[in-house]
Amino acid sequence: MKRRYGILIAIIFFISGLLLGKGAVVPDPISVPQSGRMDVAEQTVNFILDFDEEQLRTFPQIRFTEGETVWEVLNRTMAVAGIALHYKDYGDMGVFLEGIDGAANTGDTYWQYWINGQYAEVGASAYHLQPGDTILWKLTKSRQ
Repeated sequence: MKRRYGILIAIIFFISGLLLGKGAVVPDPISVPQSGRMDVAEQTVNFILDFDEEQLRTFPQIRFTEGETVWEVLNRTMAVAGIALHYKDYGDMGVFLEGIDGAANTGDTYWQYWINGQYAEVGASAYHLQPGDTILWKLTKSRQ
């Protein structure tokens, strides 16, 4: 299954490269209002939501500011897209994502995320995004 998503991401980048190489018009990155930060250059990341193996939603070239976390940018991007997030905020312990657009955690299935194909080792409110990161959120069985 990991290989399938690796291949999917590779195909997306390959096709994007072909289109850019042939002079295709690429839309400007989605402009999402910033959360009060102004003095640092903007950069972009990509979000993929995997509701199941047949329903993927992609959000390419999402702008972020240095120091922002996966959670901050996900929350802002979903608000702009009109997609509901359900979560619990545990303060210093972080945010626990309970559902995206009606697809909720169940007994052993949870929303989990990967950074550039690697399972995240910290919560979404603790990982600071890097330029070019691809974040895959997937509703899947617990890894424990």
